[in-house]
This record gives sequence, structure tokens and C-alpha cells, in this order.
Amino acid sequence: MAEGDGRTTGAVGVAVGRPFQGDLRAVLVAEARRRLASSPAEGISLRELAQAVGVSHVAVYGHFSNLDAIFAVIAAEDFAEVESLLRMAISMARTEDDALTQAGQAYVAFAMMNPHRFRSMYRRLGAGDETVRVPAAQLFGVLTGTIAHGQSTGRIVEGDPAIVATCALAAAHGLAALAIDGALPPEAANPVALSATIAAMLRRS
Repeated sequence: MAEGDGRTTGAVGVAVGRPFQGDLRAVLVAEARRRLASSPAEGISLRELAQAVGVSHVAVYGHFSNLDAIFAVIAAEDFAEVESLLRMAISMARTEDDALTQAGQAYVAFAMMNPHRFRSMYRRLGAGDETVRVPAAQLFGVLTGTIAHGQSTGRIVEGDPAIVATCALAAAHGLAALAIDGALPPEAANPVALSATIAAMLRRS
């Protein structure tokens, strides 16, 4: 095989002049995730990503059709991570009000600690990536179930649980985005204050 040819077989990529040893797909995802920790998705190129792991950019196509496909894998993992964080937060809550507050806090905290991943995961969902749809739906299901349970106890506002959950998610997402962009007053831009406000909006008077 010629140097830089970039063809792959199974999990083996082609580095410059030598076979890539290991799981190239996993290594590419890990490198893209590492870069998303400090750079927005639009600032990352496929060629630079390939160079960082020591393969020709052509070798990447043996595992991913394009850079967006790599970001879709990361987005799916991030939706699953946020779902896990919300489940953990809800499981530790003592009341329905506290469950929503804790869930909101976990959601906003993830966004503020991982701003580029947060934006990328919803960008991939908005683009209709099938890889992302299921974990995103599972995350939404956790929120919808929490809303429905709160309604059954009379603590949460009435209405279609899915619609109420959509409004709650929109509020949390919007506030998190404003906090990430530095558009909120310092005293308001913290997960505790933001989540408490969202929970208060949903509480039945």
C-alpha cells in the first residue's frame, strides 16, 4: 500500500508510512471530543483531526463519511451522559419540586462546563442525525416522566406532560445558552439560581 494511501481494513487506519495500530474510529472520536473541550465544532477540520492522530485524512473515510458524523457520535454520547446526570439528580431528590430543581441544575451545569459540546449536540440533533435521535428522545423522556409524576401529585402545572416538558427544556436551554455567552448578570449566571427559577415557573400555585 502506498504511503498516505489512507485505505482502511476493519479498525486499522493508515498512518504516514505505517499501519495505524488500534481502533482508529475510537481514537478519532476521542481526539474530536478533546478538541471540543476548548474549541467550537466549526473551528475543527477533518484534516487537522486526522493529522493529530497520525493518519491521512483519507483514512478517516473508512470509518466516517464526514466530520459531522464524528460529531454525531459525540453528541449521542453527550445526550446519554446528560440523561444519566438527570436520572441521578432526580433519584436523590426528596420532592417533585426538588426533582425539577436538581434536574435543571444538572442540565445547566453540564452546559456551562461543556459549552462547545452542548452547542454541538443540539446542532447535530437539529440537523436530523439519526445517531442522535434516540438518546435525545430518551433524555426528553426522563424530563417528561418527571413532569407527569409531579402533575399526578398536584405539584406541577397541568397540561400535556410532553408540552410542559418542552417548555421546561426550552427555558433551561435558553438560560444555559445565555449564561454560556456571558449575557446574564453574574449573580444570575449559576446553575442553582437558574434551575430554581425554572422549577418555580412550573410549580402549581
